Amino acid sequence: MKTWPTLGCSGCWWVSSLLLAAVFTIFSASALPTNAGPLSQTWSEPQLLSPDTQSSWFPDIAADASGRVHAVWSTSLSAGIGQAYDVVMYTASQDGVVWPPARDIVALPSKGAVTRPSLLTDTAGKLHVTYRSYTVYYTQAPADTVGPSTLLAARQISTPDNGYFSRTAIDKEGRLHLIYTENIQSLDCQGCFHVFYRQSDDGGLTWKQPLDISVIASGAAKPQLVIDEQDGIHVVWEAGLGGDLGQLSPTFATQIKYTASYDRGQTWSTPVQLGSLPTAAATSEPTLAPPATSTPLSRLKTPAVTNTPAAATSAATSAPPAATAVPHSAKNVALGANGRGQLVVAWLGLPEDRVYYQVSGDQGHSWSAPQLIDSLWGAWTVYQGRTDDYAMTTDSAGSVHLVLVGRTAEQQNTLSVLHTTWSGSAWDKPEAVTTLTGDVPEWPRATVGLGNHLHLVWFVRDQPHIFGGEGASQYRVWYAERLLPSPALSPVQLPTAPASAVPSAVVTQSQRVTPGPTPTPSATFPTAPQAIATPELVYNESDYLRVVAKSLLPAAAGILLVVVVVRLLRR
Repeated sequence: MKTWPTLGCSGCWWVSSLLLAAVFTIFSASALPTNAGPLSQTWSEPQLLSPDTQSSWFPDIAADASGRVHAVWSTSLSAGIGQAYDVVMYTASQDGVVWPPARDIVALPSKGAVTRPSLLTDTAGKLHVTYRSYTVYYTQAPADTVGPSTLLAARQISTPDNGYFSRTAIDKEGRLHLIYTENIQSLDCQGCFHVFYRQSDDGGLTWKQPLDISVIASGAAKPQLVIDEQDGIHVVWEAGLGGDLGQLSPTFATQIKYTASYDRGQTWSTPVQLGSLPTAAATSEPTLAPPATSTPLSRLKTPAVTNTPAAATSAATSAPPAATAVPHSAKNVALGANGRGQLVVAWLGLPEDRVYYQVSGDQGHSWSAPQLIDSLWGAWTVYQGRTDDYAMTTDSAGSVHLVLVGRTAEQQNTLSVLHTTWSGSAWDKPEAVTTLTGDVPEWPRATVGLGNHLHLVWFVRDQPHIFGGEGASQYRVWYAERLLPSPALSPVQLPTAPASAVPSAVVTQSQRVTPGPTPTPSATFPTAPQAIATPELVYNESDYLRVVAKSLLPAAAGILLVVVVVRLLRR
């Protein structure tokens, strides 16, 4: 009978150490987060989310407490002659890596409207959605089963055929806060949109009467909403003439307006102007500055584009509109709140085409003077887009992330989707997520999932149709992600509501044409045949097996080493 050789004390300690190391490796590998494999602290290669068969634009994105990422955008679909629909498209990913094909979740008989969907997630496992077909609507669904059959019957938010932008937020008590723009005609301003506010104490089932929080007799566009740690509600927007078609009049100056509520939406402060520069005209009549240059697309170096399905090389590229005199203006405002009790706004200053910021340390009661963000220029010199906007989001460390379309050098004639971080005292050097030549990126939106996973969406205008032009446009929605150095949060198991408890979101055709002042009842509406109905399986067993196999490789190597050593010692 063979017996184990007698090892000295040092030999026992050596083998025991190897065994302990192997065991530690096994437990360490099994404890790795599942999202540690494919992600890094650099931006991923942009991924196309929208179908090639649809022209898609104005996306939004949100991450829930389980780490699941939700994306929506606007498009239009046709089921035949006389059967066109204004549509909200939706897709979701468990990890930001694998995305199933998008499908329509709302289809409204077409009025030629951009649905402009916006998203909000809560800790109760719900996804809150607003959208429009000239009238602004609200709905919701369980975050793990979003679809036409699980959406709540649409609640009408604006008056019929008068709404445009909308955003929602939730406070620490679970109260929903919603802002939107609506056309209010007056003797002072015909066709001017105001910012309205509504709130819900029952999770979005009913909404209190609206309040006009913009008050002043001018138009409004692109409002943004943030709730601070003390449940103060803060709202900013572009103010000027107009507000329809997602923009204000280019003839007159635009300003940044700000208001706040410190009693959970009961009363609001008088709107004040942010973004006032010493060079800005102080009178109501704008002083026209020298025109901003607009680089003709034909003069760009290469008529190709990075990370789009096909290069835009059409010879029928439409010329950009002639450059006009630009009033001293502030546009594209973004609002954020960090972990140090600060509010921060960033905006585009014209005609200099630079990005400025301001900070408040006292809940918006006072603001710092405007300052430039270093190494950051706007997109206006290359593309005079009045429908673009900036966005901010905050990570678990309290750092604020600004995303925008612009340039990192004054002479740059290409446009980049850019990201920079506000730490509380300074901005990081801007980094390009992607840079395009010819085509134009627009409307970036960002969210942070599980504390340290930054998700970003935007859409791209194809070069032949940036300024209109003949033929169908080919706008596409893109996505990219990266890990942040902030602490990771553990995923939360969200409650799941039974699908039968949630009525359908879709309203009947007659109700949509002439919506009334009361919430619209539920009904069934056919899905357009172009939409792809697919199961929401976003991470399958083989994916998990690959993660487990990779994590066990170091442990297997350690065990093999122990076996080899023991065999050598037995000789």
